Amino acid sequence: MRTLKTSLLLSASLAATAAHGGDLNPTQGPGSYQTYTLEDVYQRLDTGAAGSQSGYTGPAAGPTTGTMHTVNDIMGKAPVVDDASGAMATEVLQGRTFWGLRSDGTWGPTTGSLATQSIDNSQTDQAAGNYSAFDLASEDTDLIPGHIAEGQSIFGVTGTAKVATGDAGAGQVLTGYTFSNTMVVGEPGAMPDRSGMHVEPPAFPHPIPAGYYDGATNVTAQAELVAANIACGVTLFGVTGTHGPSGQQCVAKTGQTTIYDDGDDGEYQKGCEPTVTPPVLWADFGGYDRTTLLFGCPDPGFTINGDGTVTDELTSLVWLQNANCFGFANWGNALDYANTLASGACGLSDGSIGGSWRVPNINELRSLLDRNRPTISFLPAGHPFTGAAPTYYWSSTTYVSQNNIAWNVFLAGGTAEPRGKNTDSSLVWPVRSGQ
Repeated sequence: MRTLKTSLLLSASLAATAAHGGDLNPTQGPGSYQTYTLEDVYQRLDTGAAGSQSGYTGPAAGPTTGTMHTVNDIMGKAPVVDDASGAMATEVLQGRTFWGLRSDGTWGPTTGSLATQSIDNSQTDQAAGNYSAFDLASEDTDLIPGHIAEGQSIFGVTGTAKVATGDAGAGQVLTGYTFSNTMVVGEPGAMPDRSGMHVEPPAFPHPIPAGYYDGATNVTAQAELVAANIACGVTLFGVTGTHGPSGQQCVAKTGQTTIYDDGDDGEYQKGCEPTVTPPVLWADFGGYDRTTLLFGCPDPGFTINGDGTVTDELTSLVWLQNANCFGFANWGNALDYANTLASGACGLSDGSIGGSWRVPNINELRSLLDRNRPTISFLPAGHPFTGAAPTYYWSSTTYVSQNNIAWNVFLAGGTAEPRGKNTDSSLVWPVRSGQ
């Protein structure tokens, strides 16, 4: 009977111990309180289950000092499910173990599956896994500043390489040299090198081949390429001409071929081709004057012949020195006065006879006008004429739109104007020896 009683006491004692592990240093006696069971601890460790505390009334005498922590203390140290931050097998290095905290099948002791990888510098895509620390520059020796465009940065390496610009083509770069532009790099030039080439044109025009010519290249000039053979104001191959127009500027024809009266422009048709027709309406100089004939060269002026005549050295025309011998007349009388003029009249001693003189056409009259002389006469500075008046002078040219009108030069304004042949009066200024 004693043996059975002892066994029952031991069983009761163990049961109490299994149900509750008291504080090793209890501050109060045993009593009723809430606690986890050992099953709760097991399930927490096995499945991560949270568990719940239940009521328990302890024995009258607690455990002695140093026995163990309470079940609640033990449960407080147990892992808790953490689906948010708990590691997965794919996040732990392959072959390493860890305690899984997730409820998706990775609770408890788990082995990691994250593979250990090495950098592959032959491609840009890299496999997932664990990589040891490394220097990109040592993995790819081409990752240097000189291989990266200036101003750009790749993996912390700032480039210094100049970026090719420009639009030159192969034909614009000398042979033997290379160039780069926005399309090509290191392209060879194709421009022929003609350094030191001697060009001797056998005829004109003579084509000069395309290519590069340096300072040693020279052209053999023809013997005629001298200033005296080049028109004044014109520069050919660096030679500025000095050949003036003296006596060589033939006044242009007016193009009038219809004869409206004896001794008019249509009868004589003086001048040279190409023709310069009078303006449709009156105009300042009519676009044709002495300045036009000079081509920027110095005016050769006039020569007083001492016989009542003056030679224009620009056009070779011979004018009556007295620009107002006959006074005002209508157009028909002006033609008659000029056509009958002879030596002995109007101060002439040149031996001329009737028919030698005529009324100038409108272009011949305009050849006396100098647009650079905005004075009352518009005649060249230092002219030798006498009696020149700031008024109208007849020309032998008819105003074709109205046959009863003829062209005049208004010396005071330097204009060419039409006036009535029979209704208006103008001065007469005879000329001879034209082309």
